[in-house]
Amino acid sequence: MKRTIRAVCAGLALAGAATLGAQAFAQQPGQPIPAEAKKATLAFSSDGQVGLNGKLSSLAVAAQIRDANTNLIVLPQALRGNYQARVILDNNGAIYRAWVIPDNK
Repeated sequence: MKRTIRAVCAGLALAGAATLGAQAFAQQPGQPIPAEAKKATLAFSSDGQVGLNGKLSSLAVAAQIRDANTNLIVLPQALRGNYQARVILDNNGAIYRAWVIPDNK
């Protein structure tokens, strides 16, 4: 019985520590935007099309779009309209990494 209680308490303590660690990690500012990321205008439409500086473009297979303030990943489906951004293209010219810059920045 004592072993079971100790195991449960240890499990709860470990889960609590993991949760606090994850929250602290999520609140830390991310890495700065790389210098090789070029300024661009991204346009997202409701049908999944992506425009890069007024031309139709595509997202790379492993594309990541991030909010420049929080560095959190943003799903392309959640974006509509035009955004100022910093982008890195892959070898095929597809958008590989993008940091969406809010209007107030």
